[in-house]
Amino acid sequence: MKRCKILMAVAILLAIAFAATACDRNNAPQDTQVEGSTATPTPAPTLTAEVAPIVSLPTPTPTPSPTPTPTPTPEEVGEVQLSITFDDASWEAYESRITAGAQVSGERVADFGRTDNYSYRITNTTGDYASGAGNFITINLPQPLLLGGTYNLSFYVYIPEDRNHDKENIPGAGIVFNSTFGSPANQPTNANDLTRRTPMDEWTQTTTTFTIDHTSGQINSIVFRFRVNDPAEVPTVWYIDDITITLLEMEEMIEPVWDMTLPSLREAWADYFIIGSIMEPSLINNNPRNVREMFLLHYGAVTAENAMKTDAISGGGNTRNRPASLHLNGAETVVRFAEENDLFMVGHTLAWHSQTAPWFTNHPETGEPLTRTEAKENMRWFIENYAGHFEGRVHAWDVTNEVFTGGGGANLVGQGPEGSTVYPVGSWQRALRNYVPWYHAFANGADIEAGESASDYVYYAFVFARRYAPSALLIYNDFNEWFNHKRNAMANMTIELNERWHNDSVNNPAYGDPSHPDYGRLLIEVIGMQGHISAGANLQDIYRALELFSQTGARIHITELDLTFPNTTGRPMVMTPEEERRQADMYAQLFVWFREFSDYIDRITFWGREDSSSWRSAQSPLLFDRFFRPKDAFWAVLDPEGWLAQD
Repeated sequence: MKRCKILMAVAILLAIAFAATACDRNNAPQDTQVEGSTATPTPAPTLTAEVAPIVSLPTPTPTPSPTPTPTPTPEEVGEVQLSITFDDASWEAYESRITAGAQVSGERVADFGRTDNYSYRITNTTGDYASGAGNFITINLPQPLLLGGTYNLSFYVYIPEDRNHDKENIPGAGIVFNSTFGSPANQPTNANDLTRRTPMDEWTQTTTTFTIDHTSGQINSIVFRFRVNDPAEVPTVWYIDDITITLLEMEEMIEPVWDMTLPSLREAWADYFIIGSIMEPSLINNNPRNVREMFLLHYGAVTAENAMKTDAISGGGNTRNRPASLHLNGAETVVRFAEENDLFMVGHTLAWHSQTAPWFTNHPETGEPLTRTEAKENMRWFIENYAGHFEGRVHAWDVTNEVFTGGGGANLVGQGPEGSTVYPVGSWQRALRNYVPWYHAFANGADIEAGESASDYVYYAFVFARRYAPSALLIYNDFNEWFNHKRNAMANMTIELNERWHNDSVNNPAYGDPSHPDYGRLLIEVIGMQGHISAGANLQDIYRALELFSQTGARIHITELDLTFPNTTGRPMVMTPEEERRQADMYAQLFVWFREFSDYIDRITFWGREDSSSWRSAQSPLLFDRFFRPKDAFWAVLDPEGWLAQD
């Protein structure tokens, strides 16, 4: 049996002489607090069980479908379930059912509308600031939208420029079911809200089609909102009009049941790397439909999808003042689940530009960037009290997340704060997101002549993580990692910062001391390839990324794997047989290569279990469908060579 590499990664790295050869590379915070812990550190889990060879399944037997559960249906498909035009009749019916969010006021107006003189106006009541979780209205439905129903929802928004003259890049308006902001299954427009833009002085339509299943439950209320926290992108005043919901189809609802007789993914790959997935505290505590048992059958590593991100830990994504202590109960639930079940625990994440409260980087009153010294101290304090709290219990940390532009291309000169160093095109520094708060704060007061720069925030996040979580593997994590510019930037940054650490006489306790147990240990020990792949991706580029990263000296983790397919059926989470087969072929090819690079890869984590709970659910990205049945992709991952041999 191959060695269980991930458990020995630190020891291996300690033994490697340092080399710096250049080469070509969503949320609800917890309410309660946990004070300092004296828990005994737990070792990383060992995978010592003897495992049978990977099962060859050339003709997999489909799992029998669970018995359908009859669902009440409206009288006819195609009927409009809801229509609100804000005229006198609809206002009389819905006035008592519409409420405004905490940071806005709402009122019906009779002098402005899309097709008549009526609409509903939402106005920010908090000055310049309004968050995506407060700038909304909620409509409580007179009749719920039912399980098994496929519906189309359409509405229009209008943003007047004369009331939003200081705003730019306002995203698309979106919806949330039942006010469950932290659930991807209840946010059908979520994946596209931030990529769309809403123009001013014209009515803009948002339309979405969704199927209601057991993941979301029946829909009793709908939130309409703009999903951003940046004051420059949240409209101060906006109008909504012509809201309609139409029933497109009604089907009998199948009660999802996990098939616990399936072969285990974690056992099938135990000789090569750990297979993992994501969990959240509510799933662990409530265990809906035996999800804990399913998880332990298939996965040996766990990452919290949202409960361990910075906003959940630091009091919420809108907090302007540093909290007296951190909110760790949700994280504690996930960590204990890992400890109790001998799982490899991954902390996600310590420094990110998204889902990060303003207090880290911005003045609480003016909103201006903090000084470099102030932001650096906030980073240190947070990592000490977060990663330090879980030292010995979390086996790896995603330290910095997505610091590069989406494609890794050069950022715009002048987009960063005044005085920032201008790096040449092709350098990893030039590929950084130079518009994010961490970058601006670390530039504010940087001694350029002494070599300080805005990009230092990446380095110091790893320095503090090493200081306060010395037993953990430290990961740099990013998406689109197969793009040419992106993979080069990731590889070059890893090599350069590891060399900087090796020569850092101030922060590296092993500097110049070959007898120190950490002498030669890398700072960035793992390159995390998120693996959010689409059907149109060139898989050869992913192979090239694996080749490049394997030459950096760092290990490789596949951290957030999913593979989306366009929804051509017109029904979310429903694939044609041809699409399901093609998705399975792509998964199989990836796992053939993962096996090829298994001397460098220690972990592969899927970003979800079944399609319906995925953050990209409408595009069916995972191994199990919305009824928990294994898709072709499951069998392809279980035995990729056998699967491909069938073609």
